[in-house]
Amino acid sequence: TAHGRDPAPAKAALVQELKLGKNIFMLPDASFGTVEVAAVLSELEMDARIYACEQLGYPDECISSGDVNAPPVVESDMYCIMVVR
Repeated sequence: TAHGRDPAPAKAALVQELKLGKNIFMLPDASFGTVEVAAVLSELEMDARIYACEQLGYPDECISSGDVNAPPVVESDMYCIMVVR
């Protein structure tokens, strides 16, 4: 998770898990969200789908998807990110 933490360890953990071939579920932070995740994937030359799951369980729930070149744009502060390889 990057939420409320220094983004450097979150990025390092993301890179480590991606190199192991894992799909990722993470809680983002304002300083480490979908755009930053897409940048990490691009640096690693990895192709993956990026999902932003916003307001889960609420009437305005929304799941949007994108990729390294066009990460999903979030409109809420309450969301999680999934990276599916």
